[in-house]
Amino acid sequence: MKTKRMMTVVATVATVVACTTEDYYRSANESSTLSSTVDLNVVDTIKTSAISAQRTYVLPITGEDVNGNMNLLTVSATGGNAVIMVDGTPTEEAIELSKERFKFNRSIEFSPIQDGKHTITAKIRDDFGNTTLLEKEVYSFTNMRPKVVCTIDRERPSGNTENIRAFFDYRNSFDRDAKWGGQIDSLYYVSWCQPYYDDNPGAPYDDAHWPCVWPAMHPNDFSEDFTMNLEPFYDDGVYWVTDVYIWVKDNEGAVSDTLHITGLGHVD
Repeated sequence: MKTKRMMTVVATVATVVACTTEDYYRSANESSTLSSTVDLNVVDTIKTSAISAQRTYVLPITGEDVNGNMNLLTVSATGGNAVIMVDGTPTEEAIELSKERFKFNRSIEFSPIQDGKHTITAKIRDDFGNTTLLEKEVYSFTNMRPKVVCTIDRERPSGNTENIRAFFDYRNSFDRDAKWGGQIDSLYYVSWCQPYYDDNPGAPYDDAHWPCVWPAMHPNDFSEDFTMNLEPFYDDGVYWVTDVYIWVKDNEGAVSDTLHITGLGHVD
């Protein structure tokens, strides 16, 4: 009888230990951590057009778990595709971290499929089903329109009573995405003579008289300081230029707003 009671007590103790072991480790488990060497509080910007040197965004991440319980890493993104890089090779499969349960380093390569703000999300899961998230916001764009800034100076050539000359200074114009390879490719202007058109309705822009259109003036066609000289135009007191419309185009075909300069009028 004594032997039987002792066996019963031992069996009961063993049962209690088996029921509480997983709960003990679960309560002692510390959550995994995810970090990155980039500033997660800043929205980084990338340009996705053909002239951009980097059309994808690479997010380095590090996962750590003091208990060595990490077992799965997954990534996702809004407005594009996020891929985990393993030893420099992209993979679309989630990674089982069976050999790096205490610490791992990975890179996430994000390829936007539309312009705008996107969120890249990395998620690590441990053996107890707990998850830790890391998020990074990225803004992507294809191209930005250039900005036109132009001033005009005019003079009458010495001894000339019929013509005046104008100097167009574009030097303060700029491409908003110059740091990503954008640059101003062409300068444009249209000069307008209202009195002439009043007397000659329907006259084409390529009429022998002003106004004229000067499109696609490539930088190689004018001085490197982005200035142009307008050939002498009539100023006989009736047919002088009254308005000029000016704009620029960048190396990806984007056109700036049009700058309207008025009051050119007569030069004494």
